[in-house]
Amino acid sequence: TYSYQDMTQGTLDAYLDQNCNMNATAAAIYAHRHTVAYRLDRIRELRPDVLLLDINMPGLRAPQVARAVAALDHPPRILVLSAYGEVEIVLEMVKAGVTGYLLKDEDPSRIVEGIRAVATGETWLSEAVSRRIAEGTIRSIRGEHPGLTRRELEVLILMTQGLSNEEVADRLALSE
Repeated sequence: TYSYQDMTQGTLDAYLDQNCNMNATAAAIYAHRHTVAYRLDRIRELRPDVLLLDINMPGLRAPQVARAVAALDHPPRILVLSAYGEVEIVLEMVKAGVTGYLLKDEDPSRIVEGIRAVATGETWLSEAVSRRIAEGTIRSIRGEHPGLTRRELEVLILMTQGLSNEEVADRLALSE
């Protein structure tokens, strides 16, 4: 097997076509040389169920792109594929509206699992990311890692339980 990092865009597209059986696309975001407006137009045109978002886009901040995608009339759910697994980055992306976050060293079959889960509205996090969030939450609860507010801790705990953004918002009476 090989990881996402070993794949070219064409290889990833072919793997998803063979293994996903859904309208998932990464074409609009992986075309780094294009503007956000072009990417949003492509997303409107292709109407994917799930958008694979690479967090490392030259000249752009991925949270801004995620918020712009989330503001579309019929936005796809967003699954981030990233080399960065720091909790702060993951939480920033979740706040921006992503439904899933996987690290680029994931086995391609885990990426397919993540796409399927995100397509149904399920929160999907890399195991390493989930572990880091849980460890940070436990340290914060114990007072070993001050810095998160009580509300941020509540959100983190619900996320690690697999609740979607909408379910977390409903549970805590927040707007999404």
